[in-house]
Amino acid sequence: MLALSLLAVVSGATSLTKIARFIAGYDPDLRARAGLPGTVRLAASTLGRLFARLDGDAFDTATCTYLTALATCAPHPPPQATGPQ
Repeated sequence: MLALSLLAVVSGATSLTKIARFIAGYDPDLRARAGLPGTVRLAASTLGRLFARLDGDAFDTATCTYLTALATCAPHPPPQATGPQ
């Protein structure tokens, strides 16, 4: 739920209601794979309780560390030709 909430905020959601709508808009199979009910609408109050219990500093550190690792990964060089030249 945190990952989908983060995607919602990055996509422009500015309230708990908008985050809940964003998550509800995902495919039910995707939500089920994420451990969320596929057919039940998520209430904004549920998100509020989740975020209230969340250690914001720890979440920020984990998220920034992950995104930094992604950003610093150098692309793989293209394979070099090994045939006759």
